[in-house]
Amino acid sequence: MSTEQKPRAAIDGAAPWVAAYREATANAKRWTEIADRARKHITDALGDNEVGTVDGEPVARYTVVNGTRLDSKKLKAEHPDIVEQFTVPTTSRRFTLVDGA
Repeated sequence: MSTEQKPRAAIDGAAPWVAAYREATANAKRWTEIADRARKHITDALGDNEVGTVDGEPVARYTVVNGTRLDSKKLKAEHPDIVEQFTVPTTSRRFTLVDGA
């Protein structure tokens, strides 16, 4: 890790948005956990059936979707030269809030 000091920007005016972001992400995690639990109960109730009903009305569909994907780990293991030939460098930025800020 570099010891170089990164440029800083005072974002005091955005402090309410920092608080809102923290609260929203915390609530999102909580609701995602609830949604995951609910989904498990629903899919367990569906079993192998594709459509689930409540009071005779369809409320859930759990369909099989077939597809294909590239097994990049296997390709890299068996043909590293091809992977290197078609690999390009990328740059992106990652946004995180600093704990205790």
